[in-house]
Amino acid sequence: MYIQKTYIIFITSNYFLNENIKMGTIDKQLKELYNSKINELEKTNFSDFAGPLLMGEKAKKYELQKYKILFIGKEPNGWMDGTLDVDFLMKEYKSKNLSSTNIWRYIYDFHNNLNPDYKDQFEFFWTNISKFCKYNGTAISNDVFINLYPKFNVLKEEVKIINPDVVIVFSYDIHDNWLHWQFDDEINWEQIDGFGDLELMRLSHPNLPKNSFRTYHPDYLNRNPLLKKRVFEKIITLINLK
Repeated sequence: MYIQKTYIIFITSNYFLNENIKMGTIDKQLKELYNSKINELEKTNFSDFAGPLLMGEKAKKYELQKYKILFIGKEPNGWMDGTLDVDFLMKEYKSKNLSSTNIWRYIYDFHNNLNPDYKDQFEFFWTNISKFCKYNGTAISNDVFINLYPKFNVLKEEVKIINPDVVIVFSYDIHDNWLHWQFDDEINWEQIDGFGDLELMRLSHPNLPKNSFRTYHPDYLNRNPLLKKRVFEKIITLINLK
């Protein structure tokens, strides 16, 4: 009996050790990606912008989720100081507490529904279509985007590293164009019955999982509660279809 108990503890410990190794690998791969691109930004006129927004492994049990989720928003809001120190920027990402606004409540609603065993836990990844903004938090212009992103185009590779089961993009208008461009203009935008093109679409691309969707930003959806509810329920239904 004593030998059997010891054997069970040994297996359980190694299971969680393996999960920690996986998460460390994600962090390492992200850091390698960012370091391979960051020097290109040093050759640009970067003094007027904040960013880039870089991901890090804030989620500690990501690999254990029933549905691994990546949320992609439009752009950051100025919380970065413009440094190009990859270690600092990844640490900033990990240190942020992003759970107090209606935007994040909507994100947690998706996570909680799909991963109820980890309710209200930050066990997902998030990033933005634009990694940059102006120092005052306002959006960069299309011309600035066109200048910066040939030098720091990482979104497609980020998705590949994170390897999510679900991607939910909150986007509209010019950000749709920027998203499409970062995936080499190869995203297929598929209509979903009952919704207009701006309200909800399925996205398909070799680097995106089957369950990839684009809808309005939560700020807009909060002004239209009925649409917000319909979008949420439809995405959940489509993900749960076998």
